[in-house]
Amino acid sequence: MTDMYPNDSNRGSSMMMGFMLGAVVGAAVALMMAPAPGHETRRRLGDTAKKLGREGRNRFDQARETLSGITDDAKRAIDSGREAFSRAREPEADRPFQGNPNPIRTTP
Repeated sequence: MTDMYPNDSNRGSSMMMGFMLGAVVGAAVALMMAPAPGHETRRRLGDTAKKLGREGRNRFDQARETLSGITDDAKRAIDSGREAFSRAREPEADRPFQGNPNPIRTTP
């Protein structure tokens, strides 16, 4: 079965960016259309820009923390794979003993 959306995280990011862009444009249009003096409109625009900037930084920080966690997990997985590969390539005489010290062998 083919996955229609192979990378859902990118799809979610694109949707979030679209939502944020729509919010910014909508807020700007609403403020420009509202009957208010120029200085009041500029103040509102400035406040909205600051609020959106804070929200954007928070989202960016969250994404960075998530990416850092994924990177750490990937590094641990790679290190584990390397160790397993190295152990598998060691000659049997060099491997540490991992079993019953008195094995009983039977022939089938």
